[in-house]
Amino acid sequence: MAAVLIATNKCDGIYQFRKEVVSALLAAGYSVVLSSPYDRTADYFRDLGCTFVETPLSRHGTNPVRDLGLLSFYRSLLKKYRPVCVLTYTIKPNVYMGMACASAHVPYLCNVTGLGVSLQKKGLLRGISLFLYRRGLRRAARVFFQNQENCDFMTSQGVVRAPVTVLPGSGVNLAEHSPRPYPESGNGVTILYVGRFMVDKGMEEYGAAAARLKAAHPDVRILAVGKPEEEYRARWEEIVAEGAVTDCGTTDRIDDYYAQAHIVCMPSYHEGMNNVLLEACASARPVVTTDVPGCREACEDGVNGFLCRPADADDLYEKLEKMTGMVNSRRAEMGRCSRKLVEERFDRQTVVSAYMEAVRAAAGAGAL
Repeated sequence: MAAVLIATNKCDGIYQFRKEVVSALLAAGYSVVLSSPYDRTADYFRDLGCTFVETPLSRHGTNPVRDLGLLSFYRSLLKKYRPVCVLTYTIKPNVYMGMACASAHVPYLCNVTGLGVSLQKKGLLRGISLFLYRRGLRRAARVFFQNQENCDFMTSQGVVRAPVTVLPGSGVNLAEHSPRPYPESGNGVTILYVGRFMVDKGMEEYGAAAARLKAAHPDVRILAVGKPEEEYRARWEEIVAEGAVTDCGTTDRIDDYYAQAHIVCMPSYHEGMNNVLLEACASARPVVTTDVPGCREACEDGVNGFLCRPADADDLYEKLEKMTGMVNSRRAEMGRCSRKLVEERFDRQTVVSAYMEAVRAAAGAGAL
C-alpha cells in the first residue's frame, strides 16, 4: 500500500482543520503516516488507522543543532516509510522536511499556513527565515497558500518556484459547525475571543477595548477562550485582573461558546486564514476583526461584521461599540450573512478536493 507522510508541528492542528484530508487519503487506499509531537489527538488518528510517529520538534525554538537533528529525523522517516508523497504544514516541517524530501527526491506538497512573526518585520530574522524557506520549498511539487497576499509576498521574495494554489484557508466543516439559534440580549451582549493570548493576536487592544466597553455597558460580557503564550502570561494575568475580560481557559466544546456569543472578535495583526472566524461565521455569528490578510476575507464590512485597523484599540472599541449598540435582530441578520459567506467561499470540501488532486499528481498515476 502506497504511503503518504504528513509532517506538522502540532497533531491537534491536523485534527481540528485537516482530518477530512486524512480520511480522504485513507478512503483512496493510501496508508497515512503522521509525524508530529504527541498530544491526545494522536490517539484519534491511530484509531482511524494511521501510523503515528512522535517527533522531537520545538515549535518556537531556534537552536540550530536541534533543528539539524530534526532534519536527520525526517530523513530517517523517508527511508523507513518510503512515501509516494509528503504533506507538510507550518514553518519547521515546511523547511526541514522540505529539505529532506528534496535531497531524497520524494514529491512533497507544502502549506504556508501564515507568514509568522519572523517575516512581519524587516531585519536579520526575516532574512534567515526567507533563506530557510527558499531551501525548504525549492523543489516542492506544489505550494499551498491560505491567502493571496501571503502568496504574492513569498513569490516576490523568490521563495517559491513550484506551482502554487491559494486555498480558502483550511476551509470550515459546515456540518460540524452548524448555525446556532441567535441568543436573546436581555441579560446583555456577549463578546467572544478564541485563540492564543499573545501580542500579535491583538490582546492588548482587546483588553483596552474591553475596559471601555465594560464602563459604558456594565452588563456586557467579554470572554476569552484559549491560553496565553508563556512569554505573555504575566501580562495576560494583569489584563484579566483589571476585571473587564473573563478568562474561560481552554475547552473541547468551542461550539457551546459560539452559541452564547452575540459577537465574535478577532483583533489579530496577521494570519494565514483565521479558522476561528470561519467557525464563527459557520455558526451564524457576526464578527469584528482587523483589516489584514487572513482576517478580512471572512468579513464583508457592514454586511456580516466590521473591519478595524490592526493594533488600534480605539478603532476596535468603536466597532465593538457600534455592534453592541445595535438591536438584536440586526446582529442576528449579520450572523446569517456570515453563514452564507462561508457556504459560498469556505467549504472545507474544496480544500480536500484540491489536496487529493495534488497528491495524485505528485505521487503519479501508478502509485497505488
